[in-house]
Amino acid sequence: SKGVFDTRSRSARCAGMMESLRIPASLRAVPPLSEVVRSVATHLSEDVEFVNKVEIGVAEAVNNIIMHGYAGIESGHINVEIKSAADYICIVLSDAAPCFNPLAKLKEDAAGMDLDAVTERSLGMGVQIIRNAMDHIEYKKLPNGNQLVMYKLIPSK
Repeated sequence: SKGVFDTRSRSARCAGMMESLRIPASLRAVPPLSEVVRSVATHLSEDVEFVNKVEIGVAEAVNNIIMHGYAGIESGHINVEIKSAADYICIVLSDAAPCFNPLAKLKEDAAGMDLDAVTERSLGMGVQIIRNAMDHIEYKKLPNGNQLVMYKLIPSK
């Protein structure tokens, strides 16, 4: 159920940039990034479950990029954009690793895929963790890499 995340209106609604970072593709970069993510999520909501799920989803996605996309080679970078709208947080992870579609075995077009529509049994464990933490995730193949976009609804007070 896309609902709030309808692709036609998303760009205009997810315009509030909160953080933009470029981190090395190293597992050592994950804890400091997690601190930034936790800080931003806490600024948006004091709901502990929301904050924890955003942090877990981002950390798992970055770990996957490092371990599978860059295959542990630390010379690459990951661009992280954290944006917010009135009712959700949006995290965009972009990298220049070889194109790695987490759903490639499903034989669907890697150019743009709705990960919400895929059954959990067909996904790897990391994608399941991300999917359970976030409300909506998308993968896009970029001309020189990959982009993962994750959305999480901000709980109402």
